[in-house]
Amino acid sequence: MVLQRHTEVRAEVGDLAAKAFIPSALHNEPRIHLSCAAAVDGSPSSDSPVVLTPSEERGDLLIRGLWQRGTDGIIDVRVINLDAASHCRKDPDKVLCNGERDKKSKYLDVCLSQRRHFSPFVVSADGLLGAEAEALAKRISAWLAASKVATPLLSGVWLPVALYQSPLHCPPS
Repeated sequence: MVLQRHTEVRAEVGDLAAKAFIPSALHNEPRIHLSCAAAVDGSPSSDSPVVLTPSEERGDLLIRGLWQRGTDGIIDVRVINLDAASHCRKDPDKVLCNGERDKKSKYLDVCLSQRRHFSPFVVSADGLLGAEAEALAKRISAWLAASKVATPLLSGVWLPVALYQSPLHCPPS
C-alpha cells in the first residue's frame, strides 16, 4: 500500500509541477550525491588517486527555480502508514515531523553543499500532509495561481484542485 501511494503522490506532485513550471525545469529521480570520492585500489590512503563515482541515492523530483531563481530544488517523497504497529499510539503530526527530520538529516547538508534546496514531501497513507509538504504544496500552488491553473479552496488558501482529487486523499483500499 505504501509503495503504491508513494508512486501516486510522486506522480501527482510531478504533474502539478509540470503545470506550474516550464518542462526543462523538471527532472525525475535526480541523484542526491552528484559524486562520491573513492580510492582506486579501495584503500583510503592519501597517496592513491581519487576517482569520483556517482551515488545511487536519488530524490523523486528536481525543480529548477522552485524556491529561488536558478537554484535546483530536490523533492523526496515519503509515505508513512500511521496504522502500522510502530505508529498507532503516536501523534500523527509527530510521526510526520519525524519522517521529515529523518529525510532532512540524511540529505539536506549534501544538497546545500551542492547549492541545491531539499524538500521532504512526507505524507501519511491516509493523506495527511506534513508541515514541509504543506509548504511545498503552497509554493507550487502560488506558481499555479500565477498561471491561473488553480482554484481557491479551504479558507482562502490557494491549493490545486488536483491534489485534493488525487488518490492521496481517497480512503485507503
